[in-house]
Amino acid sequence: MDKIRDAQNKPKTRSQLAGWLLFVVCALFFIASSVHNRDILTFIGSVIFLVACIVFIVPVLRASREAGDGGNPMDDGRSADKTTRGERKQ
Repeated sequence: MDKIRDAQNKPKTRSQLAGWLLFVVCALFFIASSVHNRDILTFIGSVIFLVACIVFIVPVLRASREAGDGGNPMDDGRSADKTTRGERKQ
């Protein structure tokens, strides 16, 4: 039963992590823009936003490690299967 629940949660965890990583990328662009424009208020807000994103990423990574999938929520498990299309396992 736990394997079924883990299999159902894995895509959710991957999409959550992907979303938070996109937010981190946005924060980095906001930081770069604020440095370019010499806008200290935007810089401070962007750094706070980046830190907040990292705070939200940590539980996603912890949940992935506790689930016992090796700590890589972006791994979809296909690499463990050595067969290619059209081949059958024996």
